[in-house]
Amino acid sequence: QNASPAGCTRTWANNGNAPVSSSGSDSLELTAVPPANMPASHCPLAPYPTEALPCPGGEDGRVLRIAEGAVTALDERPRRRITHVAAGRPGYRAFVCGRQVHLFGADTRRIDTSGPVRALAYDGSGLHLAIADEASLLHLTSGAKRVRTLDEARGCAEGAGVLAWSAMGDGIGFRDPDGGVHVCDPTGRRPIRDLPGDRAATCIAFAADGSLAVSAGDSVRFWHFSGDDASPAGEAYAGATVTALAAHPRLPVLAAGLDDGAIRLLHPGMPGSLTVRDDGDRIVHLAFSGDGTALVFADAAREAGALGLPDALFRTGVTR
Repeated sequence: QNASPAGCTRTWANNGNAPVSSSGSDSLELTAVPPANMPASHCPLAPYPTEALPCPGGEDGRVLRIAEGAVTALDERPRRRITHVAAGRPGYRAFVCGRQVHLFGADTRRIDTSGPVRALAYDGSGLHLAIADEASLLHLTSGAKRVRTLDEARGCAEGAGVLAWSAMGDGIGFRDPDGGVHVCDPTGRRPIRDLPGDRAATCIAFAADGSLAVSAGDSVRFWHFSGDDASPAGEAYAGATVTALAAHPRLPVLAAGLDDGAIRLLHPGMPGSLTVRDDGDRIVHLAFSGDGTALVFADAAREAGALGLPDALFRTGVTR
């Protein structure tokens, strides 16, 4: 997809048909699109549910949809910095300017938060939005007037992969500023579960099988939940410090973005990894498209891109 989103200097893409060999040739070919002159330096990403490419926002105050080589402006806030974006079911989206969360869809409105927003995330249904700020975790259901406060003690960290919904929508995980990981019941009926750990977490993501992936350094640990208890369910190594995590919407596959610019696919319970981007600048945002056929990313050098993921990629069982 040849398009340049706001806040990014270059878009990368592959054709979705790169060969995958069981002999160990496991890197997809990438083609660089000529760079565009984009002075902004912030490009948050969210997968748009009906498209293969992201819904990004940036420092120029625009929210864009990028699909089939075309860029469409969804919203504009001149001279305002858009720090976070999220996309739910078709027509539902949210973005943040300062301490205001702007919602669009059947429930168009604006929510003022008590502090700077750290993260936004829709659940799998695309109707329930989690909002994390520096002091609390909020849950909003489309059509409901009331915003439910789930946590007022810990607050959420800033960064990629700090807020995630479980596949069934029955849990919201978040990372606090000290690297602790916690899981809330969206209904507020159950107490908050604190995940054990001996290292400060950097990113989290719920895999399609219900396990919670937590990165620290170059490792990603997987946890299963039974009632209020969490038990370890394996560990994978990405080869460099993990700076972003994203879960495939249907398969138990995790994408890990690294500080050396590489992106690797991990599978809970399986050794090794599959490299889909070799190197570059530190990955700062990472997300699968709604159907899992593309992986979108942004890096610290203001480059954004989409990697087409051919079906063969998930059938060969190639590891690195």
